[in-house]
Amino acid sequence: MRDSIIKIVRRQTDINKRIFRLYLTLVSIAITVFFIWGLTGGKKEINYDRVIKDYQKQDIREYLESADGICGLDINQYRIDLNQIYEENGEYIYKYPDGKIARLTLRKEVQDILKKRLGMYRIPFSAAVVMEAPTGRILGMYEDGELKNKYSMNMTFKAASVFKIITMETLLSEKKIDTNATMCYFGGKRRLTRRHLIENPGKDNRCLIVDRALGHSANVIFARLAYKYLDREILSNHTSLFGFFESIPVEFEVEKSRIEIPDSREELAYTAAGFGETYISPLHGAIISSIVANDGIYVKPTIIDRIEDENENVLYESSKGEIREVFTRQVAASLKEMMRYTVTEGTAHKFFARRRPVDFIKDIKVAGKTGSIADRNGSYTEYNWFVGFAPLDDPKYVISVLTVNSEDISARATLYARYILDDLFKTNSLVVKKSPSSHRKRLLGIK
Repeated sequence: MRDSIIKIVRRQTDINKRIFRLYLTLVSIAITVFFIWGLTGGKKEINYDRVIKDYQKQDIREYLESADGICGLDINQYRIDLNQIYEENGEYIYKYPDGKIARLTLRKEVQDILKKRLGMYRIPFSAAVVMEAPTGRILGMYEDGELKNKYSMNMTFKAASVFKIITMETLLSEKKIDTNATMCYFGGKRRLTRRHLIENPGKDNRCLIVDRALGHSANVIFARLAYKYLDREILSNHTSLFGFFESIPVEFEVEKSRIEIPDSREELAYTAAGFGETYISPLHGAIISSIVANDGIYVKPTIIDRIEDENENVLYESSKGEIREVFTRQVAASLKEMMRYTVTEGTAHKFFARRRPVDFIKDIKVAGKTGSIADRNGSYTEYNWFVGFAPLDDPKYVISVLTVNSEDISARATLYARYILDDLFKTNSLVVKKSPSSHRKRLLGIK
């Protein structure tokens, strides 16, 4: 009996030992796997809730430095001076003072298209940015015009009705509106007054379904919806998610976008409709459009493909960086359709409806938003915008075009955008073509 008990105890002890050894083995394997994954630079997932919270406390570039840790390179030390970019064998390059080389995402085909199209008319100033929609890679950026010494594409300009994208996103995300409802209104095409904010059955003789309001840039509808449903805090929260008042996380200097959000509901309604003090750069215009194209995700723009040392060893290679979720996929789907109406029946329709014998854009679904506002303080100046992306269902290109017009000569940004998109899809390839000679020339148009 005693021997039997001893055998049972020993057997149980052996089983416990084996289980404990197996447990130690599994723990050791797990630790080893995580250690190797860490050494090989495993991808860091971004917690959007934490990111949004952190944005209230620190500048975006500080966050990116701590979170992305770009291979030990301090982004503030490896910024690009756009004036010093040069082309070599069809590739755009920037050389740092310490000898390192940045090979850029700019593509010669795209730069040539922008140079050609922005040079069609001798207006005071024009600028355009083309980005690769899924990755945020800047494929082209160019500026032209008689007043390049006064203006720069890295400055901010009045956003006009482009801001309606953010207003509509706010209304959708806050679940304030029925997009299938019909609203009737009067006037408000070029200016808004208090009388436009109140429903007036006797004068409201124009009617529009709410989901068409963005495409037709219906000022009164936006003003009334904002007057009824939005306040300063709500609008401020949403503009901050789009990147206002923070540095754009790109490797060159761009002026911060800004907005003055009034306290009064009446003035806030005018601002929400695009009549306020709202300023964006052409690059930020492209980013706003790309957030819609990327289903509500803010993808970090980049102009650097990789950085090499003097011996061509790769020190840094760019990758897609998702900064934060600005709005849901469902809201993005609604905004895409609304921006599609801009081209099919709205404010950009007459430009995209034009047909030429060879027209590559006619079979491409384009989504966009136009904007136009005149500044009559002193000499007359008009700021004209088109921001958008294509194709609608699988965005490849994001585009932002700005024209600054005078009273004597003007050109629509939508016209430029239409030609640029047509040329991009005609080219149908962004492969860098090496030229036989190894000449260098300064990159024209970027100031």
